[in-house]
Amino acid sequence: MISGSKGQLMGSKWLSEKLFLTVLILLIPSYLRGTPNVNHSGYFKNFFTALDQPTADSTVITGSVYHRIRYQCLVSFNHLVQFNLAYSLAAVVATRDQHRLISEQTGDYRYQDLSSRIYPGDQDEIENFALYQDVDRAFMKIRFNLGDVYIGRQPFSWGISRNYSPTDFISPFSLNQLDQEQRRGSDGVRVKIPVGMMNELDFGWVAGSEAQSDLNAYFTRMRINIAKTDFEFIGAYFRKNLLIGVGFTRSIFQAGFWSEGAYLIPDAHENIDQFYKNGFFKFSAGMDYSWWGTLYGFVEYDYNGGGKSCPEQYYLSQQRSASSQLGKHYLGGGLNYQFKPLVNISGNLILNLNDQSVFITPRLEYNIAENIYLYFGSYSGIGSKPDQMGMKSEFGSYPRIYYSSFSVYF
Repeated sequence: MISGSKGQLMGSKWLSEKLFLTVLILLIPSYLRGTPNVNHSGYFKNFFTALDQPTADSTVITGSVYHRIRYQCLVSFNHLVQFNLAYSLAAVVATRDQHRLISEQTGDYRYQDLSSRIYPGDQDEIENFALYQDVDRAFMKIRFNLGDVYIGRQPFSWGISRNYSPTDFISPFSLNQLDQEQRRGSDGVRVKIPVGMMNELDFGWVAGSEAQSDLNAYFTRMRINIAKTDFEFIGAYFRKNLLIGVGFTRSIFQAGFWSEGAYLIPDAHENIDQFYKNGFFKFSAGMDYSWWGTLYGFVEYDYNGGGKSCPEQYYLSQQRSASSQLGKHYLGGGLNYQFKPLVNISGNLILNLNDQSVFITPRLEYNIAENIYLYFGSYSGIGSKPDQMGMKSEFGSYPRIYYSSFSVYF
């Protein structure tokens, strides 16, 4: 049962959010003037994959075929109001276990959503083939003199690190996610206010399922440029967790440097008076450099205070750290080489310094023609495989994925 003070607080938050949205909606008609300008874009992609899943006894190899078409429409009115819509269909041939993973990838921060599976129905059993859908973008941008307001399903992404960002908590990519071109859309209201020439204030609300108060997220972010250095400050309250973060980027002698850190307090509504005991720190630092205009490289160190040093305790990290990291210390890097004008070779590596497991992602890209690309690559975890007692290393428990991909943009 909710106490009187807590109920009043939740009620005031609910009323303020509804009032803010109502005022914005009432203002919209005055901005919809003139002939709309409509732009269409999208792509078709397919992935052919072979998955080598490590198990305690043997190695099971399975395959899958994934076809996806995404259509995006941008409608502009007098440069004051923009509507952004995106819808995708995906036809997938895979095993039942792989389909189960796809079905579980629902939006953590979506007020409501369409059924992701079109065929077969939600109550029907999947054999091998299934058809999925996703309304990935459905937001409106309103431009005021003070700044811009974004309402609806939109991408939320923060952080400056390459491998693990301590401040990217809404919809971060997983390490072995094949298609990382588009950030998954989340429902919310966002306000961006420019402060001077190179500074920006950014704050908003992101809705959880049915906008339940303990599933929503609230954030405030500030970007400031001082002495040729870009600083980023963020404070957020999400799913009862409190996060305070800061980061910076700058160039020194043609090399780029970055660093960011965040302090996270899980279940902050209960532990705020003991934040030194229950909270933990996350940190990243790295640098990058480009040689001759054809070779790019970076190196990065990541620290996860919510992780564990022993693989047998990794399950505790999953419960506490609110991220995909299980260990404490990581060292990573990557190279990107333009072998020929139409051929690009790249690869990333992440080393878990606690259990010495490695995650490697080599990729070959070939630009066949304008807006047509062919890719070959893999996501490979190397390390001690799990046994009947549990995990023996983090990346040794990852499946190895080998893939080819064909993409056409329009």
